[in-house]
Amino acid sequence: MSPGTSRKRPRTDISERSRIGLAELFGYGEQNDNLPTTCRVVPPRQHSSMKESFCSFRIEQRLGGILAQHYGEERFLVFSSSQRGAVAKIVFSSERRNENSSTSVCAKIHSLSVKEAYRGYGLGSLLFSMAVVSLSNRYLTEAKTDALKTKDSTNKDDFFVECSLDAEEDVRRHDKLVNFYRSCGCHVKPNAKISYINNNDGETYRKVPMQITLLEQSFERTSPSACTWANFLPMDFFSAHHERAQLLGESIPLDWFVLEIEENLFEFRSTNGRLLAVGNDRWCTVTNGTSTPSSQFLFQQTTETQASKTKFHCESKSLCIIKSRSGQYLGIDPVQLSFICSEKPSYWQTGNCERSLVCVKDSPARRQHYLHLSSFQTREYILRKRERYFRFDIGRLTLKEALDLAGSIQADEFGEERCDRSLCSLLYATAEESRRAEFPDWFQLVGLIHGLATVLRFIDADVAKETMEEGYDWTICSQSVLIGSNGGDPARSLHPNLQCASGETPANNKNIIVADRRIRHDGLGNYDAALLWTGPEYMYNMLKHNGIDLPEEAFAVLRWFPVNQSERQQQCSKALAETIDRDVLGIVQDFCDVRETARRNLFFTQELHEFDCTSLWNSHFSRIFEKYGADKHLQW
Repeated sequence: MSPGTSRKRPRTDISERSRIGLAELFGYGEQNDNLPTTCRVVPPRQHSSMKESFCSFRIEQRLGGILAQHYGEERFLVFSSSQRGAVAKIVFSSERRNENSSTSVCAKIHSLSVKEAYRGYGLGSLLFSMAVVSLSNRYLTEAKTDALKTKDSTNKDDFFVECSLDAEEDVRRHDKLVNFYRSCGCHVKPNAKISYINNNDGETYRKVPMQITLLEQSFERTSPSACTWANFLPMDFFSAHHERAQLLGESIPLDWFVLEIEENLFEFRSTNGRLLAVGNDRWCTVTNGTSTPSSQFLFQQTTETQASKTKFHCESKSLCIIKSRSGQYLGIDPVQLSFICSEKPSYWQTGNCERSLVCVKDSPARRQHYLHLSSFQTREYILRKRERYFRFDIGRLTLKEALDLAGSIQADEFGEERCDRSLCSLLYATAEESRRAEFPDWFQLVGLIHGLATVLRFIDADVAKETMEEGYDWTICSQSVLIGSNGGDPARSLHPNLQCASGETPANNKNIIVADRRIRHDGLGNYDAALLWTGPEYMYNMLKHNGIDLPEEAFAVLRWFPVNQSERQQQCSKALAETIDRDVLGIVQDFCDVRETARRNLFFTQELHEFDCTSLWNSHFSRIFEKYGADKHLQW
């Protein structure tokens, strides 16, 4: 099918049948051979001798038994599905101080250990929390019940459980274990005597007596029974910029676990057993109570037609959404880095080789766009577009008139974030962010005009018809790649979607752009290089044609920032650093940073109305346009 003919857009939706479990989401094996390699998850920090495989965890609770060494002993053990034996455990015991008194209980934690390969995922904190919750459920709840029966609140208010332990650590890691127990609510015993011991292993250890006192009226921990933790994974949540998510108002991110409580139904619990739940407003909360529909979530994968999956090889992992049973979707606010809930889906991907979920800036619509980009952007397509649009006979328009037209165009090209922000306000926000960061005025001008190629669809009916028939809008600020770098090897500089699954080399495949090995370098990158045909590429050539008196650095930024965006997201090799001057590369990277900051601020913290844009134009930006001769009518 040629690019100029009508093309049916592959259907993308969210299917109720595509719900997944822990093994399907993070695992691979005989039952998961269709998962991409990047979905493979290995045991955390595993030794090389351990077999790479998916593993989930379960917790078992054991009381007494023939292995018990203490009166009233209780144990919680964590087992991994990838190996025999417990990978973590806590052993503790408890007894009343006086059989004739029900006012206090003495408890002791004898051992808390996590195997080295499984440390750093909150298993120790989880086991400690489960131990103190077990003690609370056994004694504090019993005392409260007795007080209610006897209508005497004295015992309930005075009752407490005093739990002691010894933090035994080698002297080389001074206070590391002590600080861990402090984070769990313990403190060093008053007037404690610290002792030093030697276990005949060449190390010197110090033993620090610590304790925690559990009071009914101040006790806020909660945790489900061990049977609830029959299938779970440690889980980290990250934003699109790989920053850990946290609860609004929390200064330190919590460690989380995802629990598969029943088929296709999940909970997210912290190490102290609190449940992540969607709230009544934008922000998510945590609850100490029992599981409710607002704290129960479904994973649903996006589905695409088979044709869009097999024609081109794509290394990107499948997207999924996380939806609560109450109907709201889980996401991460990119500014506050806090969990949010909304009526609009946010898309997630599993992290590479770690147990993590990343709230990505991606959507099925974005993927369809780049799928079409990979199929349309052939050498013939680019040459045809250049021949068509390098005549610049669409019409005459000033850049200010184009900016005004952009006020009716949606800024969010793929409807991923906000539908109530215009392209005009986004461009003004980018230019204003450049001014606040004290970049040169030409840098600000580029920020104000770099996305204006989109107005072509509104000033020329043929362009609108062309993009509609193709199902692919080349006028937006798409990511791009440099064709012809890396020693003339085009395969290394292509977008992954441009690599054919058939294994054909680019030279033998007519759907692949062939590298131009005769690229001429001049430092700034203003040479006849082969780039994908995108909106910024058109703007670069249109401004050059009209003789806009911008410095060459400005044209370099306008042309190369889409390539830098692609490299940032690892969609192509690092070819840009080998192509343009290092100083110019730094300016291009600065522009991408400013553009991202402005977009984030506009979509989530501020709003530019039409009168704000007009005020900015009259007070500042109009003079910059006059300075560089960009205020005249241009041939588009």
